[in-house]
Amino acid sequence: MNEIFKLALSLSLSGSVLAAGVFVCCRLLCGRLSKRFQYYIWLIVVLRLILPFSPESALVPRLWEPAPPAQVEPAAITTPQARSEPALTTPSPAEAQPGPAEASAEAAGPQTARQGSSIIPALQTLWRYLWILWLAVAAGLIIRKITLYQSFVKYLRAGRAEVDDIETLDRFAALSEQMGVRRTIDLYTNRLTASPLILGFRRVAVVLPEIPDNEQEFRLICLHELTHYKRRDIWYKWLLQVVLCLHWFNPVVHWVVREVNRLCELSCDEAVLRALEADEYRLYGDTLLKSLQTPGTYREGLAALTLHESARSLKERLDSIMKFTGPNKAAAVLAVALALLLFTGGYALGAYSVQPQEVTLAENVGFSPEGLPIMSAKNREVYEAYVQQVAVTGLLRVDFTPEDPSALVANGGDIMRNMYNVLLNAPLTDIPEAIPASEVEQLLMAKLDVNHAAIRNAFADYYDEATDTYELYGGLGGGPAIPVVTGGSRQGDLLTVNYTWYIGDPSEDIFRYAKDEEGTLVIRLTDDDFQYVSNKVTPINDNDTPQEQVSYVTQQNRSIEENIILLAVQANLSHYSWSTPEEIEPDNLFEYYEAMVIYGETEKLAGEYVPAETAIRIIQRHFDVDAGHLKQSGYYDRERDAFYVGGLGNVLDFTVEGSAAEGGNTVITYAIYFRDELQSQCEMTVIIADGGYKYLSNRIITDERT
Repeated sequence: MNEIFKLALSLSLSGSVLAAGVFVCCRLLCGRLSKRFQYYIWLIVVLRLILPFSPESALVPRLWEPAPPAQVEPAAITTPQARSEPALTTPSPAEAQPGPAEASAEAAGPQTARQGSSIIPALQTLWRYLWILWLAVAAGLIIRKITLYQSFVKYLRAGRAEVDDIETLDRFAALSEQMGVRRTIDLYTNRLTASPLILGFRRVAVVLPEIPDNEQEFRLICLHELTHYKRRDIWYKWLLQVVLCLHWFNPVVHWVVREVNRLCELSCDEAVLRALEADEYRLYGDTLLKSLQTPGTYREGLAALTLHESARSLKERLDSIMKFTGPNKAAAVLAVALALLLFTGGYALGAYSVQPQEVTLAENVGFSPEGLPIMSAKNREVYEAYVQQVAVTGLLRVDFTPEDPSALVANGGDIMRNMYNVLLNAPLTDIPEAIPASEVEQLLMAKLDVNHAAIRNAFADYYDEATDTYELYGGLGGGPAIPVVTGGSRQGDLLTVNYTWYIGDPSEDIFRYAKDEEGTLVIRLTDDDFQYVSNKVTPINDNDTPQEQVSYVTQQNRSIEENIILLAVQANLSHYSWSTPEEIEPDNLFEYYEAMVIYGETEKLAGEYVPAETAIRIIQRHFDVDAGHLKQSGYYDRERDAFYVGGLGNVLDFTVEGSAAEGGNTVITYAIYFRDELQSQCEMTVIIADGGYKYLSNRIITDERT
């Protein structure tokens, strides 16, 4: 139903813009356009307000096109307090891989993020259910108007008197025949009505306060009411009421209805004058004036078409009668041209389409040397917008549906805890230990189809009732695994994404990826956000090498300079300048150890933790740092005296541009790229001797990062 509400809003906007155009045209050309044309030209606006016809390149529907949400990079920091699998980890610089993993130092702090997270989901929830208010008010107004009409008809019937004077009936029948009215129309009197009127759909009746003594006056009154019937004005009037009920929130529509009602009487007067002689114009005006003197007070503009509605409108009608000049051919040509122009403009404005249009995503375009499919531009766009940010949360490794979200809240809500850390878009080191429960719940409910009770239940072990907060501090670890978008389709607001998990297995001289699981993720798109609806995962066993065997760059076929820079880039040592190894962040030093494991530089140990003595010994082969500095890392667990192995983040491309000896050291100049765009140029100073090497410093020469 929210789609229908979007349609109503788009129609209201298109109709409002078109109404402004019609108003301007009618005012500028008021003296040249007949009242009849001005009356019926508003039908274009009315139809625009209710009919969702729209060209493919319409203007208004573009406002409802969902924009890809801002990319949220997974945090690279992993701690032993909490983890989930799998992690978004890859050693490959191929095009198929995701963007950089480092958290932006300039990112907004957690306080700002939490404030936004509490407001935006609330607005999204309000928008999601706003259609209920719109529909309830519209239905209430329609019921009220129908009830008013029925009450008015009942009131008139109760006090009416059927005209039984044969001569009067004959005159009325003759006038009906003169007007070309073939249907029998009843004639009644009711002294409580404020003006002569015609009403009814199946049984049409003209009701007069009384039968005028003056035969000409009777004739003019009947001509006016029969003209309303002949033009089917009652249908036009009720169409306006339906439009008004649907667009009750739009003040422009209320004004349009008043304008059409005004023109209804003016154009009816004009039609009557066309059937009269010039010397009868004054008599017709006098008849209108005399109708003001009727003693009746009951009127209902909604239910019937009256001879007059107010003294103010009557003055305008009398002025129009005095200025009436008859038909004009030039004005007719102008009217036709203007009608075509306005119709074209209304069509071009368009409206939001609720018709499901299936859009198939592009196929992937090949394989990287290490066996990963290279994503097409469209698949990469989908990956970056909807898949990349949740790859490290575990969301894509479990089955869930709106009917059965149990997997989302299993294991103490690991998935949702990781989702919160990712969605917050703040470095994990900046996330406070105690987070207000309402902020967590609103952020998660905006992205997952789970309710407040399910979140509270899943996070029972992390909830502090005294402070109404959660303690959700945790990491996003795992092994070398990547989900690759392989295709999908969109139908309406549902986007289906097909993906395949690839896991890497480093060996002595080759690093390749193999398929692990295939999945289908369904996402509901909204105007400026999205929600994960369901996921289905199918395990597969595919050890066959995709495409041809191509060795990845390993220690056997890359230069020692390339090996030095490769490991440094993957450990984030190249992202900032440092003059001694002691200035390197302890986390980055341990990430260097993990890079060595992934690239076969050192043996991979079983288990989630590596003994501190082992890790420190290997790191100190390449860095002159003491153990105390290394143990300040967030990966270090003091109770176990071990480092938690969580995995790396995403990888950047790099090129070694040259190296030169300088005082017994080697200075390596290199450049870092992200999706073929230069990020920075750097130089790293190392000592290379006897096949080994140690890092001395790193300096960023030019920084193109935004």
